[in-house]
Amino acid sequence: MDRVNEAHKRLAIKRKMTVRREEYLDYMTFRSPGPVLYREIFGPLIGLKEEWREQGAREEELDLSAYEFRQPLFYDCGLVTGYAGPDLSEMLEETEEHFIYRDPMGIKMKLIRASSTLGLPLEWPVKCREDWERLKPHFSYRPDRIPPGGAERAREMARRGYVVTASLPGAFDTVRTLMGDEEAAVAPYLQPDLVGDILDTVGNTCRRLFAEAGMP
Repeated sequence: MDRVNEAHKRLAIKRKMTVRREEYLDYMTFRSPGPVLYREIFGPLIGLKEEWREQGAREEELDLSAYEFRQPLFYDCGLVTGYAGPDLSEMLEETEEHFIYRDPMGIKMKLIRASSTLGLPLEWPVKCREDWERLKPHFSYRPDRIPPGGAERAREMARRGYVVTASLPGAFDTVRTLMGDEEAAVAPYLQPDLVGDILDTVGNTCRRLFAEAGMP
C-alpha cells in the first residue's frame, strides 16, 4: 500500500491559505461580495509535472506554490464520520501497468499506474441486508470518533481565524461506495429499507458527532 500512496504523493501540491474565517463566512453567506475565492483541488494530471519540468518549470511552479490562490484558512477538527472499522488494506497484485489492492474497508480496487490517481472498484461489500448488518457497527456512533480534546481545539482554531471543518459522507457516495454505481441507482427502488437504514445510520452518526464536538 505504501507504493500506491507514493504514486499519489508525486502529484502533491502546496496550498496557501490566506482568507480568514470572518471574511470567508461573509462571502459564503452573501453579506460581502469580496474578491472571488479560488483554490486548486487536484493539481496537474499524471505526466504533466514531468512534461513541465522538461520545459523548464521551477519546482514551486510544479507544486503550484508560486501562484496566489484565495483559499480560506481551513482546520479539519478530525471527526471520524464515515467508516471506522479495522484497516483491511492489502496489496494483492503489482505489475508494471497496475496495482490491485484492498482499501481500508477491504474493497478490491485496481489502480492504473500511467493514468489513474483513484482506484477503480472491482467489487463491493454490500449486496443484501446481511452484508450491511455486518458493516453497520463500523458506521454507527462511538465516542472515540471524536479525538481527545477535539472540541476545545476546534474552538481555539476558530478564535484564531480558521474555518473549522469536518468531513461529511455524501448520501449517494456512501451507497455507491458500499453497493456500486449501478446498484446505488436502483437500490432506492428495489431495496428502499436497506438504503434508508444506511443513510439513517450515517446521518445520525454525523449529527451526534457534530453536536458533541461543539462544532463552532
